[in-house]
Amino acid sequence: MGPLTPTTRGLEATLTRATPSYLPKYIATLHLEVTEEAAGCLHLTFKDPSSQRYEVKLPAGVPQSPADTQDVLYTTEYQAEPFGFIVRRKSNGRVIMNTTVAPLLFADQYLQLSTTLASSLVSGLGEHYTPLLLDLNWTSVTLWNRDMAPHADANLYGSHPFYIVQEDDGLAHGAFLLNSNAIEVMLQPTPALTWVAIVESWTSTFLWVLILKVLYDSTFRSLAIL
Repeated sequence: MGPLTPTTRGLEATLTRATPSYLPKYIATLHLEVTEEAAGCLHLTFKDPSSQRYEVKLPAGVPQSPADTQDVLYTTEYQAEPFGFIVRRKSNGRVIMNTTVAPLLFADQYLQLSTTLASSLVSGLGEHYTPLLLDLNWTSVTLWNRDMAPHADANLYGSHPFYIVQEDDGLAHGAFLLNSNAIEVMLQPTPALTWVAIVESWTSTFLWVLILKVLYDSTFRSLAIL
């Protein structure tokens, strides 16, 4: 990981793999953009700087300038090699996202990012016919729209790559992965999860936008629509 340098929207850095990932057509150099969009919203973008790719458009109303760093509800740490980042809740120091547990994999037709979870109380990742709380015992969740009657263990009408974690003290946070391809989420009892995006052609998107929303409390009134 190269040095973080200021931009009009936040920070940026170049990520370079020191060793091959052994994936076919892996991308050794990535561009990282970091934006603290609001007091409780961290926005990270990973992209291939060597070629122009399709980018999923963010909805209108997304802040175009960083928030006041004195007001943010979280702190962010970066590990240079292998690259990873840790996000902590500023009020109590709790780790709410830690991607240093496994390497970031970025290649043509394959993208992978893993993180630990702050608790086992995880909801979201629809649309699926499941209980409100997801089963973290090595459960695989597929996000790929399919028109069919609701039943268990199947991908359904919509894809919503967003999860909410209820922390032990009643606080909560959520993460949203913006990507236009098929996504597989592997839930693990650590607790942890792994995002995997698989694309069918070289002309598909190879852009990942990860948005982390830190909530003030456990109620949904603090949650913005991402």
